Amino acid sequence: MGISEVWVGCYSWPYLVVVIVVVVVVVVVVVVVVVVVVVVVVVVVVVVVKVVIVAAVVVVEVAAVIVVVVVVRIVVIVVVVVVVKVVVVVVVVVVVVVVVVVVVVIVVVVFVVVAAAVIVDKVEVVIMVIIVLVVAVVVVEVVAAMILGDEGYDDDDDDDDDDDDDDDDDDDDEKDDVGDDNDKENKDNFNLSVKSFIVDVFDKDIQIFATL
Repeated sequence: MGISEVWVGCYSWPYLVVVIVVVVVVVVVVVVVVVVVVVVVVVVVVVVVKVVIVAAVVVVEVAAVIVVVVVVRIVVIVVVVVVVKVVVVVVVVVVVVVVVVVVVVIVVVVFVVVAAAVIVDKVEVVIMVIIVLVVAVVVVEVVAAMILGDEGYDDDDDDDDDDDDDDDDDDDDEKDDVGDDNDKENKDNFNLSVKSFIVDVFDKDIQIFATL
């Protein structure tokens, strides 16, 4: 007796059909559940990977922006500070060198004049003193022009008038004219003083020669 005969003998055909249907349904359900679980796992893994990648990219971009901003700010601050310090040092050194050169030139010229006073006559000494004064005045004016620029004595007035309105332009021009007049008057007074000094020297020389 075969298995089919035993099976058929034990169970009737309707029960056999029901068993077959139940087995098929169970197999299909198991397969569907397995497929769904696999799909869900794959989707979750893909989503998690995408989220991790996006988060990593965002973190890297934010960190890069922060680093770039901080580095750029530090570099700019350092460069500006260094440049300003270098410019200030260069300006100070140039001014000091110019002043030292002017002082050395004046001292040398005065020394030469004093040394020549021992050898030459007094009239020639007076002429050399006049030349020294003229050279000193020219050198000082050149140095002042180099340091102060084209503004000269009007720098303070220009700085004080920077914040005035356009209605005060006429008053500023009048102040500049008054300042120019004062400068001219001061120079005239200085020239008169030099001339008086020279006249006094010549008078003393004449008196000395008269006594001789």
